Amino acid sequence: MAGKQFRMIILMIWLACGAYPHAGFASHSGDLTAQIKSLSSLITTDRDAADRLINQVGAHFEELDPEQQQHFLIMSAGHQLVNSRHEETIKTLDRVLSYPELAPAYRMRAHTFLAHIQYLKGNFNTTFEHLYSALTILPTISDKTFTFSTLHTASTIHTEVQAYEDAIAYANQALALFPEGSMPKETCYALQARGTAQSYAEQYASAQMSLNQARELCHQIGEPIIEANILKMLAFNNLALGQTTQAIDTLNQAAAISNTFPYQPDQVHIESLMARAYLMDKQTDRAKEYALRVLEKSDQIGIVKRQQEAYALLASIHGDAGEYQQALAYSKALIESNNQTQNDFQTRHLAYLIAKYGNLAKANQIEKLKLASQVAEKSRTNAQLLSITTIIILGIAVFWLLRVRQQKISFKLLSETDSLTGAYNRRQILQQAQSEFSQARTHHRNLTTVLVDLDHFKKINDQYGHATGDWALTRVTQAIKTSIGGLGILGRTGGEEFLILLPNHDKTSATAVAERVRKAISDIDTEPSGQAFQISASFGLATCCDVDSTVDAQLNRSDIALYQAKSDGRNRVNVHSGCSEPVAHEA
Repeated sequence: MAGKQFRMIILMIWLACGAYPHAGFASHSGDLTAQIKSLSSLITTDRDAADRLINQVGAHFEELDPEQQQHFLIMSAGHQLVNSRHEETIKTLDRVLSYPELAPAYRMRAHTFLAHIQYLKGNFNTTFEHLYSALTILPTISDKTFTFSTLHTASTIHTEVQAYEDAIAYANQALALFPEGSMPKETCYALQARGTAQSYAEQYASAQMSLNQARELCHQIGEPIIEANILKMLAFNNLALGQTTQAIDTLNQAAAISNTFPYQPDQVHIESLMARAYLMDKQTDRAKEYALRVLEKSDQIGIVKRQQEAYALLASIHGDAGEYQQALAYSKALIESNNQTQNDFQTRHLAYLIAKYGNLAKANQIEKLKLASQVAEKSRTNAQLLSITTIIILGIAVFWLLRVRQQKISFKLLSETDSLTGAYNRRQILQQAQSEFSQARTHHRNLTTVLVDLDHFKKINDQYGHATGDWALTRVTQAIKTSIGGLGILGRTGGEEFLILLPNHDKTSATAVAERVRKAISDIDTEPSGQAFQISASFGLATCCDVDSTVDAQLNRSDIALYQAKSDGRNRVNVHSGCSEPVAHEA
């Protein structure tokens, strides 16, 4: 994630660097003043011209007053940073910070630059020292463009260390700097930063809103690079919600834009998401093609996160195909890579904690023992998670070897759950039904099965398209899960058909649960899908009884009750009475 996010930070820097916040250039240096100001546009458009201009002004450096020198050095550092000349940038910024009377805006800018460089170099403690130094200066700065750039950098860095709450807070502060519509570029960038943090924090509804607003603004003002990144995060959210068709369409749009501004980290991330989307869409060959491409490119440019994603996808693909040797090889590579990056994440996150609480301690004199305790506890927790994760993954690998003829190698989520809705898939829910039925018969307790079928669902697909149909299925699943809570088990048995298992529920209590689910489905607001339509469902309910020799017999009685519900007008719960005739329960 660092490559793509920090490329945007570099772009954001120039929103502030071109501004010269203080008057005072002497008239005899007017030409030098104009040259320094012109650097802002040259740095991102003409590298050679910027080099020549920096050399020309640098030859007259001693003719500049201290404030002019500071401005020139900041601009030079920015040019060096954009061109990845990090050691030169550090030397230039150290020179800036050596001025005894340094303007606060330039001091903040220098610390922001250094935070960016040190993060790229992997020096996480130093990163947060500089970042919090910049944020400490922030309240004294009146120039909003300088303030905005530092807040945007803070939001992005905190997203990188998975401190999503802080990242969202900094993005909100950046948005609050400008009235709505007054600075569309800055608003676009801040919305993009907030939407990205919200996405990784699994706040998908809020993320979609932020990202769609950002995309509209960036498209209007002509920011294709940022628009491609926004599309990428929108697709990430689509995949998290099981909307594979939308995700593939969105990723194709992102790739078309990204290809006009070639930047490999962005392109590899798009291809990684594309591989995941095709795998979820059961287009295995295309998923494998993209995953191999991601693995090759991530090896070349050293993006470990993308490499791990490719390993995981390829292990799953080969496992599903019964190619266990290849699957095991990719799984071992994933384990090894995870062990390495887990330590890296611990280092980054602990650096963040130390800097954050250390900064608060300086400002508010908070207790040092609490800081040490929190850091130590976080370290112990991370070490425990690392050990547990390693044991689990190694245990799965051993299990594959012992059961190679019986069990395909794949991620548990993919093998047991429906890729669109996240509910159990047909195979798994029927296994659960058999298990619960056996337990109910053995221990003489109740088990109620509820078949759910969405009413006129084909019309929704035909009239509004399959993307809207997929949206409806995910919302129905959410409504059912919320309504049954921990009382039942949910699975998707077909296109628009679901099965709910209610252990320890007789007809009366199960009917109350089914009614609650029916009402929740009827109350779904479809406006967020972009279409206005009604969703309802019919329910067939049967409770385990003596004549049910198998779970299939009980499910057959649920099916009879469901058929009666649909015959009686739909959007209702029908309960199979005893072991023979169904009884209607009116909606």
